[in-house]
Amino acid sequence: MIIKEKMSGISTKKNEIIGFFKSGSYSSTFSYLDHLKEETLIRVDNKQNLFFVFLVFFIHFSKNMKKISNHNKIQTLLKSFKEVYKKRNI
Repeated sequence: MIIKEKMSGISTKKNEIIGFFKSGSYSSTFSYLDHLKEETLIRVDNKQNLFFVFLVFFIHFSKNMKKISNHNKIQTLLKSFKEVYKKRNI
């Protein structure tokens, strides 16, 4: 954008403040499983192949099993994907 619009820019000094960030961002308000469901729903809404979407969901789920607190992880996996699939049809 800077080159396209022919803007000139300069860097800021080390002690200059140009913005403030507050706590409670996206990653701290959603659990890992909620984030994974939302990402999967976006893929389904973008009409990606359902098999591919399930495969990506399964890979992410299996790589991060420590972040999922439920004891019955396989049932959680299938239930979560089923919820996403039902939301797609709405």
